[in-house]
Amino acid sequence: MARVKKEMAGERGALGVDQILAITAAVIVVGLVLIPGLRTFGENIISQMQTWWTNISATIFASS
Repeated sequence: MARVKKEMAGERGALGVDQILAITAAVIVVGLVLIPGLRTFGENIISQMQTWWTNISATIFASS
């Protein structure tokens, strides 16, 4: 019984290390792929909001 517990403990530890490595790899991939895409998305939103505000402010605060 002790031998089985010892072997299971080794496998459980290896599983934990594998999970940590998988999570680390996923975070790196997200950082390299997703974040630059979000930056472009954010820049597009800000640009469109500036255009929208220019049009709205010209309508609301029109100087005749």
